Amino acid sequence: MKQVVLNIIVLLTAISAIANDKLYINDFGIVAGETKTIALILDNDTAYSAFQTDIYLSNGLEIDQEDGEYVVDLNSDRAARSHVVSTYKREDDAIRVFVTSQNLATFKGNRGDIAYIQIKATNSFPGSGTIKLKNSIAAEANATRHVLPDCVATAGEQTTLKGDVNGDGEVNIADINAVIDIILSGSSNNVGDVNGDGEVNIADINAIIDIILK
Repeated sequence: MKQVVLNIIVLLTAISAIANDKLYINDFGIVAGETKTIALILDNDTAYSAFQTDIYLSNGLEIDQEDGEYVVDLNSDRAARSHVVSTYKREDDAIRVFVTSQNLATFKGNRGDIAYIQIKATNSFPGSGTIKLKNSIAAEANATRHVLPDCVATAGEQTTLKGDVNGDGEVNIADINAVIDIILSGSSNNVGDVNGDGEVNIADINAIIDIILK
């Protein structure tokens, strides 16, 4: 009986690990005529050596280009030297992004920015839009394929309550936890920069506490 229970725990742990793996973009603010670099974030319990995803942008949003190539740069802190990124435009206008390694090197770490995408809001941008990641697949070095969940990020003019890091309309302990998550993940997401110094760190936690106490 003990062995059966142990087997169930191992199975549930494995299922949980798979469910936690995701590739996503956080919501971000942008206005017409502006270009922003946003993070493509990979949270993974499994060691992956490659991934692909299709990026769908709503009207008025596009991935910037240089010399005819879409601007998608790998994060050297997580990608190995052998990792390379390739992009192309699909017939349905999605931009497919591939990241591969010729020697099957795995990504470093289990959470945080994996690449950076330069997003441009055209002059016709209506003020709000979405970026969707679909058909996301990650592969282990042994060629095992994992389907990752789709995700949607909101882009546009964001008017949020100062200190409301998690966007629930209130400033409380949950926002402190959200800042801690950003700090521990090493994410470039600046939504937790409550004191406006350009960094997300312990000072922003103090700033939230100050807002709560007032």
